Amino acid sequence: MYSLVLTNENENSLEFNGLNASYNITNISGLSPASADIMMNETAYLDGAMFNNSKVKTRTINIAFTIEEPVETNRLKVYQVIQPKRWIRTEYKSSKLKLYIDGYVESCDIDHFDQKQQATVSIICPFPYFKRKNMASDEMSSVENMFHFPFYNEVNTRNIVFGLITTTEKAIVNNGGIETGLVIEIYANGEVTNPKIFDYRTGEFIGVNTTMEAGDLITINTIRGEKSVTLWRDGVVTNIFNLLMKNSTWLQLPPNGSMYVFTVDSGLSSDVKIDISHFDLYEGV
Repeated sequence: MYSLVLTNENENSLEFNGLNASYNITNISGLSPASADIMMNETAYLDGAMFNNSKVKTRTINIAFTIEEPVETNRLKVYQVIQPKRWIRTEYKSSKLKLYIDGYVESCDIDHFDQKQQATVSIICPFPYFKRKNMASDEMSSVENMFHFPFYNEVNTRNIVFGLITTTEKAIVNNGGIETGLVIEIYANGEVTNPKIFDYRTGEFIGVNTTMEAGDLITINTIRGEKSVTLWRDGVVTNIFNLLMKNSTWLQLPPNGSMYVFTVDSGLSSDVKIDISHFDLYEGV
């Protein structure tokens, strides 16, 4: 059993789940993997062609559904949600997946004079992959418990350690099967310089040449089309793209996941808390 929900920028929505008597889907296409453009060069005296490059094209989702009684009321609701040229989100839910994809309405055609009115909607999605509904988030810093009951402390003994903050390697899993970008948030509890994140598998890194003060937050976004580096300090957000370290790579999480570590040039690494978030991407549902 699955459900499909269309929601526009005004939060108006239509839901199709087989239980909604107002609309019933009769056909849908565009939920399988989008097609690709394969660029090749033909070379004299060689059979076939030489592969040059490839890219996945935009996705087009076509939905055909009937409009049930009261027909006029339900048809007008379709117009309120599905508006040509406007942004719309398509959410797909099943027992195993909760995904969405954003697009723009190309057309909405309704056969007014059929015995049972049917609507046909075409949605073009510039980014061709489905995203998991919620971002996956992993924290690279952890607290190791050092205190266990029962409790007893004699007078004049040294302090008891209740917890120890440790910074370790972090394995991050990508369940979607498509390479995806990262949102890396670096929070400083004390002064540190030149924070750097390494991909242990490839040796690639991304880092920022700056001194972080206690309370600073650096956000690095490596998602394609959204790349940015910003510093939040005392309530003010500053673009620090120009402070990106030389030879930095916009790290991408591969389909099989990877291991990440971080370093600082000075200060205590235990004074840094790092969250790495990503969207699992899917070629189809």
